[in-house]
Amino acid sequence: MPEPVQVSILIATYNRASLLTQSLSSILSQTYPHWEVVLVDDGSSDNTWEVACAFAARDARIRPLHQEHRGLAHFAETYNFALAQAEGSVIALMDDDDLWLPERLAKHLPFHLAGGYALSFAQCQAVDEKAQPLEQQPYPVLDPATDLYVALLRGEYWIPTITTLISRTRLEAAGGFQQRPYLPAYDYPTWLAVGEPMGFLPLNLALRRIHSPQQITNKSALELALGAYRHAIEVAERSGFPKARLLSENRRNNLAHAYHLAAAQAGNEGKFGQALDYCREIARLGRPYLFARCLTMLTYKFGQRTLRYAASLV
Repeated sequence: MPEPVQVSILIATYNRASLLTQSLSSILSQTYPHWEVVLVDDGSSDNTWEVACAFAARDARIRPLHQEHRGLAHFAETYNFALAQAEGSVIALMDDDDLWLPERLAKHLPFHLAGGYALSFAQCQAVDEKAQPLEQQPYPVLDPATDLYVALLRGEYWIPTITTLISRTRLEAAGGFQQRPYLPAYDYPTWLAVGEPMGFLPLNLALRRIHSPQQITNKSALELALGAYRHAIEVAERSGFPKARLLSENRRNNLAHAYHLAAAQAGNEGKFGQALDYCREIARLGRPYLFARCLTMLTYKFGQRTLRYAASLV
């Protein structure tokens, strides 16, 4: 009888003691028992480490590790540190503030193994800070005929990290988790590096916590949108994929909204020229309604200066 497949669940955490308790409890509730948790405390200053050690004392499958604080800019290095300690042949990721439904692994792992996927993912439900469902439907919603890799490269959707399963051999062959200096995220470069075959299981298996309407800053929203686009261009150049196809409608929308947020921030800081440049980028992306909103916003902040620019467009 074959040995059951071991799943290594990697967690990087920092100052999230109360929420980490909920995340680890949701893992302990899994109906599939053959897993381990490799948890890296990134130098927390609260009692996160004590929480992690308390869970490890309850269940030997949880292994906490500690390192000096590295921060988001070194997230890929932190996950590679965890990967080096892991023993499983399949890798899963859990954010320290999110939750898994009890059959997350039991339903997803057979799908992943049967398809022979390098990377597979499922849906997640957005919830508020009290883990109450928000009105959005589970994400993503994809047509079964979607070419998952091409659509990801084009920015047509994003993969919920907490729903992924990754072949360890494929992850290591790709060089492990990856991050770029211009992109403050490890997931998108890693998914594109791991590559095909990819699988999508249209089941809601996790809860993704939304802490506030503006979970990331205006500046980081633009860094994420531009960084993802820049990385897609680099991948396209290496693979021969037409760069003209990278600007999907969804990516245009994401970039335009990120520029709008950045324009608002620049306006609040009194930087009229920079805010106007961001507005022009919205126009170049072919989003006239958002461009008009951006100009209206700047008119309230800067008055005649904006009106003179708007008049020059007539």
